[in-house]
Amino acid sequence: TLQRQGHDDIHRVLGQVPGVYVREEEGYGLRPNIGLRGASSDRSAKVTLMEDGILIAPAPYSAPAAYYFPLSGRLVGVEVFKGPAAIQYGPQTIGGAINLLSRQVPESKPMILLRSANGNQGYAKAHFAAGGTRGRLGLLIDAIHLRADGYHQIDGGADAGFSKNEILLRGLWRDAPRRSAKQRIGLKLGYADEVSN
Repeated sequence: TLQRQGHDDIHRVLGQVPGVYVREEEGYGLRPNIGLRGASSDRSAKVTLMEDGILIAPAPYSAPAAYYFPLSGRLVGVEVFKGPAAIQYGPQTIGGAINLLSRQVPESKPMILLRSANGNQGYAKAHFAAGGTRGRLGLLIDAIHLRADGYHQIDGGADAGFSKNEILLRGLWRDAPRRSAKQRIGLKLGYADEVSN
């Protein structure tokens, strides 16, 4: 569904899930305001946000979306945990927990993804992903660029646009090729930068 719809705004993705409430801030989902089960949606402070099971926030009691939030165009899945199911994910689960799933190293056959889009107000997106596994080693690179001029002007005449880049690099080592592997070691490195007016 994520691939078919191609949303760049996490609010559009989560708006389809019952019991999830979102509040727009800048119109592009860069700093999402997500609430679950009636909890405050202010900067997603009452929801635990994770990427691949790892907390996004720099500290358990901070507002996670105020610091970093992955571009939803790079995600391959979203898990939403409400009620008692969210307890295992940390102390800030009053509303629940959301786990954002990024692309994994392909183990069966190599893959290449190239996607681009342009639109009004200077909107542009470029997304590239490639990876594969040979023998015991696997590698994946997933890079995305998103920009827009914004749909309004800031006092003084500047546009309300942004430019955001994310690069994800994954490595995988298995103690034996294919399905006979009993142990695996994974490495995930990420880089993100953003300029927002």
